[in-house]
Parts: sequence; C-alpha cells; structure tokens
Amino acid sequence: MKAAEVRGSVLLDYLPLVAVWGGSYAVTEVALGAFTPAEVALWRAVIGASFLTVLLVAGGSGLPRLGRGGVVRIVALSILTASGQVSAAAAQLRMPSGMVAVLCSMTPLISVVYYWLRRTPIPSLKWVSVSLGVVGVAVLLSPTAHLDHLGLCLGLLAAAVFALAGILGADFFPDSTFSPTQLTVAQLAATAVLLAPEVAFARSPHAALTWPAVAAVLALGVLSAGIGNVLFWRVLRRGGPVLAGTTYQSVPVVAVITGVLVFDETLDAGEIIGMALVLTGLALLLPLVRKAAAGTEDPHLEEGLIGVHCEESSVGGNLEVVREEHAKRFAR
Repeated sequence: MKAAEVRGSVLLDYLPLVAVWGGSYAVTEVALGAFTPAEVALWRAVIGASFLTVLLVAGGSGLPRLGRGGVVRIVALSILTASGQVSAAAAQLRMPSGMVAVLCSMTPLISVVYYWLRRTPIPSLKWVSVSLGVVGVAVLLSPTAHLDHLGLCLGLLAAAVFALAGILGADFFPDSTFSPTQLTVAQLAATAVLLAPEVAFARSPHAALTWPAVAAVLALGVLSAGIGNVLFWRVLRRGGPVLAGTTYQSVPVVAVITGVLVFDETLDAGEIIGMALVLTGLALLLPLVRKAAAGTEDPHLEEGLIGVHCEESSVGGNLEVVREEHAKRFAR
C-alpha cells in the first residue's frame, strides 16, 4: 500500500479519536453535575472494561490471564491512573475543561524529567521542550491568567502520575504477550475495584442524578475508555508513533474549542499564551519521536509519549511490533 493511501485511511481513525478524547473533557463536565470525580472515574472504568470485554470475547481473544506478578504490576499501574483520572476530574470542578486538557498534555514533557532522574541521557532539544512547558505553566499560574491554583496543581498531578504510569508500564511489561486491549481491560477492571470502596464509604451528598449526567458517564466509558483506546491503537499501528503522538496537541485544542462553544468558557491572553507555550514544547518532541521510531534515537521518549495515552500504559513491549507493521505497510 502506498504511503499516501495509508495516511488517507488512517485519518478515518485519527479524526474520530481526536474528537472522542478532546470532547471527553466537556462530557466529564456534564457528568460532574451529578457525580463526584471518584464516581466519574469508577463508572468510566466499569463501563469501559465491560465494553472492551465484549469486543475481546466477540473477537475470540479472550480475557488476559495474568500471573501473581502481573496482577501486582497491573494494580500498581491502576493506582496511578486512577489517581490521575480523579485528579483531572477534580481539576475540572475548579477551572475550564480546556485548560485541564492542556495541563494533562504536559505528560510527555514530565516523562522527559522522569527519565533524566533515572540518569538517562537527555538531548538538549528535549530540555528546550520541557522548558517551554514549564514557562507555559508559569504563565498559567500568573495573575493575568485568572486560574484557580489548586485546580492547576490537580491538573499537573494528573499529568505527573500518567507520565509515571507510562514509564513503569514499559518497564513492567517489556515483552508482554497480551494485546494492548487485553491489558487495558485488566487495568480498567483493577481501577474499578480500587475505586469502589472509596465511592462506597466516602460518599458525600451531591446533586441528584440527571439523564444528561448518566448519559455522559456512559459516553465516557464506551467512547473515551472503550472506542477511544481501540482507535488509538489503530492509529498507532497504521499511522506510526509520530502521528499517534500528535494527539497530545490536537486533543487539548479540541477540548478548548469544545469548552468555548458548549460551555461559553472564556480565554484571556494569559491562558492563550500559556497554552501555546505548552503545545509548542510538545511539537518540539515530535522529531525526536520520529527518530526513536526509526531506531536512530533512544526509544525512551517514544515509550513515555505513547504509553501513557492508553489506560494500560504498557506499550513498551509492543513498540517493536508497531514499528515492523508500520514499515511493512509503507513498503507495499
């Protein structure tokens, strides 16, 4: 298949993916009208795991059978991703949904810092990317942006734990024989089990349930956690890591536009400048991801960038397969 044909067909997966994940922040906003952040994360995990289980069974793959060590690793990753989901939802209670999306897009930049702390050599361009992201966040923290500081901290916390989950996932499952969807189901199920006691015993009074809120939670489970993950892996396999990595830029842009159109969220100059700096920092990482995908650069950044975007955060063992399949498609 020619490269142009591959790129054209992969857009049929890429555009719905960006719409689903970018719109999920607005959908979360609706869900938070009747559910707490922990409840949103819980039902998203339950519904997403159920939906993907049906797909696995229908496709004949079956559910993953993890050993004791695998279960411990999945639980550890689930603690991180559950914390990130709750933190991101809590941030949306205090600040515009689009800004939360921008903060969550800091994940790959934070991954660079994590790898540096592990004494992994970091090229200068990566530090430029991180610096732009830090300056962007500083602008968002400035009085000119008029944003809630606790909300900003919660958004950054979500990005930090997502980044850590992505890196640990690549370490935990370096040669996994399970498919990405199987690992996603396992982690979503573990997330639901972890959040259930908190929701049951720490229940606090909140608004009465409404049909829009219930529909929003269903959409988060089926579309964001379910179909979104399926589309992401199709984009990764058919379009390659670089195209998949651009979702870190396009998703927050869609989220910001959706927030403005649906909820009349306003953006002042400080927010726009801060958002632009963060997204520019992400853009500088993409050439390095291209080199990593081609095998001419240390693949750590690629793992950190791609792995955290899916629930299982365990793409490390599947990257070589992705590279091989992507190369074969363009060679035909």
